[in-house]
Amino acid sequence: MTKIFRFGVIGCGLMGREFASAAARWLHLADLKARPEIVAVCDTNATLLDWFKDHVPTVRQFTADYRELLANPEVDAVYCAVPHVLHQQFYIDVLKAGKHLLGEKPFGMDAAQNREIMAVLAEHPELLVRCSSEMPFFPGAQKVIALAKSGEMGDIIEVEAGFLHSSDIDRQKPINWKRMAEINGDYGCMGDLGMHVLHVPLRLGWRPTTLHAQLVKKVTERPDGKGGMLPCTTWDNATISSRVRTGDQDFPMVLKTWRIAPGESNTWYIRVLGMKKSAFFSTKSPRQWQWMDYNGGAQAWSTEDLGYGSLFPAITGKIFEFGFADAIQQMWAAFVDELAGGDANGFGCATPAEAQAHHAVLTAALKSGREDVVVPVAYDGVSV
Repeated sequence: MTKIFRFGVIGCGLMGREFASAAARWLHLADLKARPEIVAVCDTNATLLDWFKDHVPTVRQFTADYRELLANPEVDAVYCAVPHVLHQQFYIDVLKAGKHLLGEKPFGMDAAQNREIMAVLAEHPELLVRCSSEMPFFPGAQKVIALAKSGEMGDIIEVEAGFLHSSDIDRQKPINWKRMAEINGDYGCMGDLGMHVLHVPLRLGWRPTTLHAQLVKKVTERPDGKGGMLPCTTWDNATISSRVRTGDQDFPMVLKTWRIAPGESNTWYIRVLGMKKSAFFSTKSPRQWQWMDYNGGAQAWSTEDLGYGSLFPAITGKIFEFGFADAIQQMWAAFVDELAGGDANGFGCATPAEAQAHHAVLTAALKSGREDVVVPVAYDGVSV
């Protein structure tokens, strides 16, 4: 019998509605032991609450006060998708209410807020808590991860991971909270995109030991939507050049979080170059991955069409193409599977420890970019 986990959604914007869509299409997935059901939603925007009234018939509680949702005994778990400045208070209150949590990145506006969340989490080992990061659930990304874990790549030459957007190249694009440091945080683009970029490296044990960051701010003001202009106080782009040293490896790793990347709509990628094998995946070619074997002969990249070879099997035929909405649903399948006692088919959502480690990297990058110096990364109290 399929177990049902009842969810509350705090923050009914884009990602809250993506979750609603993924839950509504749960029959798309094959042979899962559990499923989510959204029973409560919270937002201060009445229009967004109306969307859930119109489209999600299982919702029985609509509120503008998240504390009312947390007091609802019907809610087993919470998805929290709110601006970064609210993470500390909201996530702590979710945990104290005894609810499982999938929270949006960066899991606290800065390292200090993240430490407060982690301190409360330590008091609630009975709760499953994860951080949202969907891009590694693309089949091509899973191929790169599997090859990297196999040990067949030999000595690593270099790793590059990035997340690239282009919409901010338009100087007339109205400002939003992600361009306001007091709401988004001083990390700027790194806080919004950094967990996406670091999820796979951290999962593979590739933690930067030292780094140098170049932080770029090209657009200093944007239209306020009312005929005026407001200052943009966050970083547009970050390029982090780091050094990774593990027990048997020592290599450079480049991390890019760019909101001004000409020609890129929403491109996530990872490239791993090794002395024996190399691998590459980009969401620009979502159905393909590339690899190279080197045994002393010709050096040539091979490309494979993967189709719909998802981590959690689905009814879609494997000849068809996997997309962003599928990655979202796969991430949710991993979280719900863990709630039901499973192992997320071997690749779970980003953990709180990984979120804490990514804060260590971003904190070092912020210092490096501001001072133009190489900075050691301090993983105080972090175990990944």
